Amino acid sequence: MINAAYSADTRHFEEFSCDYDVVVVGAGPAGLCAAIQAARLGSKVALVTDRPILGGSASSEVRVGPGGASNPPWNRHAKETGIWEEIDNTLFRKAGSAGKWRWFHYDESYYEKVQEEENITLYLNTSVFDCQREDTTITQVTGVQLRSEKIIHFRAKMFVDCSGDGVLAYLSGASYRVGREAKDEFGETLAQDVADRKTMGATLLFTSVDCKHEVKFTPPKWAIKVNDLPTIIDPEHNVGRGIGRFPDGHFYGFWWMEYGGDVDSIKDDGQVIDHLHALVYGVWDYIKNSGKFAGVANQDINWIGYLPGKRESRRIMGPYVCKEQDFFRQKSFDDTIGYTPENRIKRTL
Repeated sequence: MINAAYSADTRHFEEFSCDYDVVVVGAGPAGLCAAIQAARLGSKVALVTDRPILGGSASSEVRVGPGGASNPPWNRHAKETGIWEEIDNTLFRKAGSAGKWRWFHYDESYYEKVQEEENITLYLNTSVFDCQREDTTITQVTGVQLRSEKIIHFRAKMFVDCSGDGVLAYLSGASYRVGREAKDEFGETLAQDVADRKTMGATLLFTSVDCKHEVKFTPPKWAIKVNDLPTIIDPEHNVGRGIGRFPDGHFYGFWWMEYGGDVDSIKDDGQVIDHLHALVYGVWDYIKNSGKFAGVANQDINWIGYLPGKRESRRIMGPYVCKEQDFFRQKSFDDTIGYTPENRIKRTL
């Protein structure tokens, strides 16, 4: 024990306010595009994210590639345009010159794109935890930076919530829902008979590497035993849940190793992470030690994610709720900001 003299003064984090035209909360693909576009239109922008890097799940922290209309095999004639196409082109250029695709390129491409905009001030490692309103108008949001021990009050004319969990909308009092609605609420044929709070699960991805020598693997005691899972027992069983490998033999994935459903995707985050780690090690034990996979003796895990790729959280309620019928009928909206290939064809004709 260290004996020390303590001041009677109460200490607090440094606290200050700043003013912007637009504050964007969340710096995944949506937040990046929103902040860059607002800056190019002349607005003074604060881009606020609770992560140490940009990109959200499409970064080296989670490693879910940003794929949309142009993602094979959905439509080889489609592609993203606008700001995201600029980012994509930068990624392709970096990967091509380096000779290999690296997640470092993602992180740096996002960062470079933001730094090019003089009107954007970037706030990394900043978690928004409070919101102030006047009637229904947000006037200020507050974030904390634990590393720099600062509390920052952001005032702005406009606030944009691009956070994965809708944290700003939640703090502001906006209506939201969680889970699946009943079939009779909107007349959707694919909905549940009875509403529930189940959500899609989250995933921890992992990668392996060829160590050029044999590597033994002994699973930890808390690893989940997966021997009875049919899609794992048969390595050739391919319904989108197979054990996938790259041509050079290393493993990456697997997106289907998820956990969620009945648990709260926000409040039970720690439980989700623990379960997914146990699942990753259980699957790796099966790959290494079941004898059903060839060429795995030299393979070893070289990365496991520590932030789950979350599929579903709060759904913030706007003035209109899209329904199953809207997609089947390709309904057009007056405030459309993008289109699918099907809509483009119809409008061209």
